[in-house]
Amino acid sequence: MKKILLLLAVFLLASQVSFAQDTQWFTITYNYFSGPVSPQYQKTYAVTVNYDRSASVSYHQGIDKMAPQVESFTISKTNHKKLTNAIKKIGIYDGVSPNNSGDGKIGGPEYSITVTYGNPNPNLDQPVRTVTMRKSSLSSKEEDKLFDLMDKIVPKKVWKKFEKKEPKTDK
Repeated sequence: MKKILLLLAVFLLASQVSFAQDTQWFTITYNYFSGPVSPQYQKTYAVTVNYDRSASVSYHQGIDKMAPQVESFTISKTNHKKLTNAIKKIGIYDGVSPNNSGDGKIGGPEYSITVTYGNPNPNLDQPVRTVTMRKSSLSSKEEDKLFDLMDKIVPKKVWKKFEKKEPKTDK
């Protein structure tokens, strides 16, 4: 009986360790909103990166009622590794929730990141988890690094395309 209980305890411990080792992120979405400014100056975009390194930016400028502009691209292996390491350093896989309490800020731009992660093995029937964090004065250094990295992974040529298409404003 003692051997059975010991084997059961070892099995349960091993399954918890294997989940932590097999966990990977699936999608990271970075959202930006310029905040409360005149409509013609409003800007919003979302950068979505998938684990397979495919990525896209959905960009909308001003009061234009047209659909957002979308550009697709592929991130480098180096940036993929940096994203993976940043997520691990924050501790998301370990169940650590980012500090999302309000910092009392009123107005200004808003930044948020949503990380979807889980075990990629479909046979384990485990739920996909999602963590959302907002950039604030209370964000950790690791969280700030992830926000900075998400801003930098979009190629400059993509941002230039969006800048060329910005609506003209009356002066």
